Amino acid sequence: SPLSYHPAAQEAYSENKRSSVVSSPSSYSLDDFSSLVPPKVPKLQFEDCLERTLSATTPEKKKSTLEQLDDLLSSSKLQPDPTTQMITFTITDWNYSYDMIHDFIQMMTTIGNVAQSSILIVAIDEPTTQVACRHGYNVIKWYPPASPTVETGSATKTENGHGQNKKLRDAVANTKLVISYALLQRGHHLFFSEMDVWWIQSPQRTILYFMAVEEDQETTNNTVATNSAHV
Repeated sequence: SPLSYHPAAQEAYSENKRSSVVSSPSSYSLDDFSSLVPPKVPKLQFEDCLERTLSATTPEKKKSTLEQLDDLLSSSKLQPDPTTQMITFTITDWNYSYDMIHDFIQMMTTIGNVAQSSILIVAIDEPTTQVACRHGYNVIKWYPPASPTVETGSATKTENGHGQNKKLRDAVANTKLVISYALLQRGHHLFFSEMDVWWIQSPQRTILYFMAVEEDQETTNNTVATNSAHV
């Protein structure tokens, strides 16, 4: 891992304990899995994030996923990266978030050269949402569009022992489409990276290259169209 772990957290990251926490997250305190750098945010900021994403104190006012997204954008907490003008997002549940969420943020901001304010975590479950809130990450909680109060479970084996459950598969597939479309609708470019993809160098140069190619092609097309109109 690119992060340094607090000595007291070393045992918590053994494979045996990781498996038990993933299978039964409710039996562990949040402090069992948030002993990593970076530090926790102030209590008021943490509670404000929980209220926006989980609405713990006012469940009848629970906001949909896209309402949460609009809140982040309107408050300027989530902003396009100043270099690429893109918003980077990933989708994650507790199986990945438990020991990857901090590494992902650090990887994207250091190796990827992405501004942290432009990174969005789309949380499939409540534990992921809580950890993201606790450490000040831009996060929205995924709720199926048809029912914003339905909780989507973490990954489990199906009855025949193969793959993730249908609820999780549907959530991940729907989230990629819905969030991508929502960002485009709101006038933002986007970059999606899987939680378990590790970049060994920044993709920025490639992104900027293709953005320049697209801009040149658009200029050429406009010029051709203008010339054709005058023929």
